[in-house]
Amino acid sequence: MALVDDIEFYGAAVDSGAMTSQDAVKALTEASKGGLTEHGAAESIRNWKTRRRDYQAAAPVARTVLANCLNEPYELPSHRSE
Repeated sequence: MALVDDIEFYGAAVDSGAMTSQDAVKALTEASKGGLTEHGAAESIRNWKTRRRDYQAAAPVARTVLANCLNEPYELPSHRSE
């Protein structure tokens, strides 16, 4: 499962009352395999409804920055959901 899918899963679980915020933060931190700190997981769960849109908006900038860091022409694959 992609990180944003995990964020949406745990955020929805907290909103529905199926999971406590504390348990969701711990589970998301572990599921992210080092990608999120507890603080980052908590912030992502609080904003889970807009996180996918936020990541999609940041993706083009991240691709450009990464390509510039490589200091050579490089075509990065698109990871857009259809």
